[in-house]
Amino acid sequence: MVIAPLIGPALAASVGTVVDDHELFVQGIKLQISGIAVAIGSAALFAATLRFGNLVPPGLNPLEIGEIRERLAPNILVLAIALGSGVAGIISLMTGVSVALVGVMIAVALIPPAAAMGIGIAYGIPSLTIGSGVFVLVNVLSINLAALTVLWYAGYRPEAWVRVADVRSAVLKRTAVLIVVILLLSSFLGAITYDAHISSLEEGAVETTVEDVVDERENEQLRLDEVTVSRTDDIVFSEVDEVTVSLSVPPDESSPQVAEALREEIVRELGYDVSVEVRYLEVQTVG
Repeated sequence: MVIAPLIGPALAASVGTVVDDHELFVQGIKLQISGIAVAIGSAALFAATLRFGNLVPPGLNPLEIGEIRERLAPNILVLAIALGSGVAGIISLMTGVSVALVGVMIAVALIPPAAAMGIGIAYGIPSLTIGSGVFVLVNVLSINLAALTVLWYAGYRPEAWVRVADVRSAVLKRTAVLIVVILLLSSFLGAITYDAHISSLEEGAVETTVEDVVDERENEQLRLDEVTVSRTDDIVFSEVDEVTVSLSVPPDESSPQVAEALREEIVRELGYDVSVEVRYLEVQTVG
């Protein structure tokens, strides 16, 4: 990412559009596609090598890694990062300032989700592949849109004044296409953001429900240690799949049967069926 090889292609297409250089525009598009493809392909090859070469623990689930799971469910805020990178990149090009730092910004916006998509391909995880793929597309299109808009607003035009009208038409058409596609993809990001909000509310409700049930059984000397909520792997509209409750109980006593009571209350709170697992840990306190 420090080398930042994608900054040139990301800006070339916009420059080619406003100065009426069709060859530069086409080359910029081709290099962006090939660059992203190389990033995804190399990530998939490397991940497959690690997986099938037994260089990572058997049974490793990439979705359990925080940095990867973030790319599974990107939220609407990624638009701000991508648009900001495009604006910064084209301004650095116009002012002649070093683009090294801006190049890293663009690489940060593009390379991690591309790598996550490659990992999704290597591990055969459709949700990760699709989620990261949308992430990559939104970032690429947003960077191009920001660069194109800033260049035209700054007054860059083709040398031949007779071509200005045609170039203006081309800029408007390409801008409109970029906006429409970004909005369509953003609806997907919006759904993910909404789903993340609902997930947070549901998990909080589950934890509160478990605490209430345990508190009602204080005479059984139960102590709540941990509540773990597992969700389905759906990209959007995921649901709670399983709730694991860890309880501490006094030694040499029969474990209280609270699993069914917990399940009933959780199902009543969520409105749909879930699996509940209760784990008991005998704890002896002295002094």
